[in-house]
Amino acid sequence: CNEETLYGMAIDADMDITSSGNKGSTPRNTRNNDAVLQFQLMTCALRRFLDESNNVPPLEGTIPDMACDTKTFVALQEAYRTKAESDRVKLTRHIVNLLEECKTKSNGCKVLATMPSEEDIITFCKNSRDIHVLETRPLFMEYRAQDPASPIVASLQATVFDASSTNNSALPNFETLQADSREDL
Repeated sequence: CNEETLYGMAIDADMDITSSGNKGSTPRNTRNNDAVLQFQLMTCALRRFLDESNNVPPLEGTIPDMACDTKTFVALQEAYRTKAESDRVKLTRHIVNLLEECKTKSNGCKVLATMPSEEDIITFCKNSRDIHVLETRPLFMEYRAQDPASPIVASLQATVFDASSTNNSALPNFETLQADSREDL
């Protein structure tokens, strides 16, 4: 199976999901929104942690096996575990501070972000060294850069069509959108 076939299958699956309107149950979407907000909150706290610690992320709390005597290894492991716990406490403090700032600046509006569980914070700390920032183009720029006949454009059009018909009870005019995008290139 080549990449082009896999890509076509992915586009077809996306079209099936988007056109069916099946976006999952409300509790699942709510849970995912909570998880996304908590992840964003932990990521902002991580940025503050990194600024405070000369860009050194939290320790994960375990060390690999080493060729040394047991006494030295246990002492090193304990020191590493203590430092990881200290880092987790600092990150948690940043999360609490961010939540307090959100509540202060919300002018009485409900703050949707909630405190992540202790387990989520521990997992986040263990994996924080693997987080990489990817910068992408907005969808409208991606749309403009594509050949109008490409499968990406068809997928984007289906997504816009579905969102527009659901949210606005109106259908978008793709001919105008395509003409506008060609003029801007």
